[in-house]
Amino acid sequence: MVFLFGMELSTAQQHQIDSLHQLMRGRIHDTVRVNSMNRLTFLRRTRPRFAISSGKEALSIARRIGFKRGEAEALQWLSMAYYNQFKYDSARLMAEQALSLSESSKCREGVLWAHIGLCWATMETGDMDGAALHAEQLRGGQVGLDNSELLVWIHLTQGQLRQRKNERDEALRSFSEALRIAESLEDSLSLADTHFYLVRYYGNENLNAGRKHAIMLLEIATAREDSLKVGIAHLNLAGLSYEEHNRDSARVHYQYSLELGERLDNTRLIEAATFNLGVIEAREGRLDAGLRAFIRGANLARKQKNSRLLRHALMNIAQLLSMQKQHGRAIDYLKESLSLCSQQKDTSAIAQVLDDIGMAFYWGGRYDSAVCYLQRAVTLAESVGGKKLGWRLSNYGYVQSKIGQHDSSAVTFQRALVLGRELEDIGLMHNALAGLARVQAHFERWEEARASADEAYALASMMNDPYAIRNAATSLLTVCEKQGDFKGAYEALLKHTAMNDSLLQEENQRTINELSTKYEADQREKQIALLEKDKELKDLTLAQQKEQLRVRTLEALKRKQQIGLLEKDKEIQSLELLRHQADYARQAAVTEQRENEVRLLTKDKLLQASLLERETFRRNAILGGLLALLIVTGLIFYRLRERKKANTRLSNTLSELRRTQDQLIHSEKMATLGELTAGIAHEIKNPLNFVTNFSTLSGEMVEELETQLRSGTVSRDGAAGSTRDSSRDTSSSDVDALLQDLKANMTKIQEHGSRADGIVASMLLHARSQKGVRQESDLNVLLKEAVQLAWHGMRA
Repeated sequence: MVFLFGMELSTAQQHQIDSLHQLMRGRIHDTVRVNSMNRLTFLRRTRPRFAISSGKEALSIARRIGFKRGEAEALQWLSMAYYNQFKYDSARLMAEQALSLSESSKCREGVLWAHIGLCWATMETGDMDGAALHAEQLRGGQVGLDNSELLVWIHLTQGQLRQRKNERDEALRSFSEALRIAESLEDSLSLADTHFYLVRYYGNENLNAGRKHAIMLLEIATAREDSLKVGIAHLNLAGLSYEEHNRDSARVHYQYSLELGERLDNTRLIEAATFNLGVIEAREGRLDAGLRAFIRGANLARKQKNSRLLRHALMNIAQLLSMQKQHGRAIDYLKESLSLCSQQKDTSAIAQVLDDIGMAFYWGGRYDSAVCYLQRAVTLAESVGGKKLGWRLSNYGYVQSKIGQHDSSAVTFQRALVLGRELEDIGLMHNALAGLARVQAHFERWEEARASADEAYALASMMNDPYAIRNAATSLLTVCEKQGDFKGAYEALLKHTAMNDSLLQEENQRTINELSTKYEADQREKQIALLEKDKELKDLTLAQQKEQLRVRTLEALKRKQQIGLLEKDKEIQSLELLRHQADYARQAAVTEQRENEVRLLTKDKLLQASLLERETFRRNAILGGLLALLIVTGLIFYRLRERKKANTRLSNTLSELRRTQDQLIHSEKMATLGELTAGIAHEIKNPLNFVTNFSTLSGEMVEELETQLRSGTVSRDGAAGSTRDSSRDTSSSDVDALLQDLKANMTKIQEHGSRADGIVASMLLHARSQKGVRQESDLNVLLKEAVQLAWHGMRA
């Protein structure tokens, strides 16, 4: 299978480049030079060697003169040039620097160009999420943009990203929008870019649409006399011709593209044309020529670090090795290609490589491994769809049939056949029909099997592919043999034998060629040995000739020395003449110097007069300034003195106010203290009166008690018994009553003494004024005391 390789389109116009070179040869400003060199770098961005040279020079000048916008633009076009050299890390670094400078200088278009460069670089490194972020910035930044060329590239970038993510409908909308804008431009460069990416979009999915855009690209390139774009257009037309099974036309286009690539020394054209010519050679049975082309393409791809081309070359090398039954080596090449596809996160390519590995295991007889890889290939291809899914299903059907899963195999072949008919892919239809015929023969559906086998053979004949014809003939032979149609089986056997003999003859011819090559190599080695002996004899002869030449050289040197002496005499005379001329020139210079001195003295006097006038003016200006300064200083001093007097008056007034305020506060405090003292005195006076009264009464009672006690003692010592008893009873009751009264008096004294003590304690508590200390108190008592104190204070 031939692939349409992604090659960035050179949009160089020779007349623009020539005009820029002519402009830069003149005397122009550095900023104009930077802008011109940046434009030149952009036009030559697909010729990285030239673009990097002019880009670096523009970058150096822009940094030297501090031209930030020019520096950002130089970094952006250098990023594109490095991208086309497959140096994606360098391209990304340059684009990031360009983005930073453009953002700092607030250059909107520069920011968008930088995001375009970053989007392409991140896509190539497999960072699709990072690329999507940059595409989102482009989507928001394109609103209100009037730069049509930039808009075209924004839509092309978004379309390429969506195509990589298999969002084909959205990709087509982006490419169509880019085409609409490009068609409105007078310059056809952007239009050529758009046609190129539309060719890549349609590829082998829609051959007619792809051919239309490839022809448009070729017409624009031919009109512009742009050889590089002409070569790219022929590459795309060759790929489309191959998909249409027109190999002769494809070969012509590839040969023409290869010639242009070699003439332009463009490695990418050479790589693509060489690789695709190898595919054609291999398909037509010339495996040695195909293998040489693939190996050359792989070496070029490794040298240029083109991972996409390298993976295709490795896949085709593996296919040729499988055809030569070297399945182990083929699998090694395919696994290396799978690693490259995984790094690029290309789902479609991963599915294809997994399919090729599975088929290599199939042809090598390792069916379990084949099933494992082909199942993975079909699962990934489901997300891609189209022809790629059809081929994965078709190959998987053969493996299912081989391991006895005939029902599943029939379903798989039917799905592949439906896709082949929808896409009008003859190769896919042939492959699916050949396998389906064998499965139908297994289920003894003879008519369906024979129809499938006949159609597969007819399609293979249309393709003119010997391997396809052999495969279809094998299916036809199997069906006829199982059906019992021996005539048909015999005819199919003849077809199969003839094609197999043809392929075997080619293989035998390759073997003979290899043996002939080895024989010729041995003969060349013998000839080389003889030539080495001849070379030794010639070396001796050459040494003798060198000795003779040395002698003749010495004689020639002697003659040359004599001629040199004569020439020195002539030089001495010339020096004398030059000395006289120098003396005359020196005298003329002295005269001119004196005239210059006179002119300098005149200018010096004029300069001194000018300086004197300037000094006078400066002195007058300084004096006027000093005078103004003194007036301003006097005014400031007067204002300061007045303000100081006002401050003094205000200070005295404030002092008087403070003294008056202190006196008022003191008077208020004394009045409050007087009211409080009257209340406290009245409060203390009551319990003290009670204490005094009760103590006086208690004293009288004590005297009365002493009298009673005294009278009781006399009556006990003297009189008769009856009288004693009655007096004792009377005195005893009186004494008890007195004692009770005394006890009550003492209780009252204690109660009012405690009350006075509480009042004093409360006064001390207020005097201490301990703030923040909390104590347990009886609220009823406190309230009662406060009310009494207020009441007595009011009464006082």
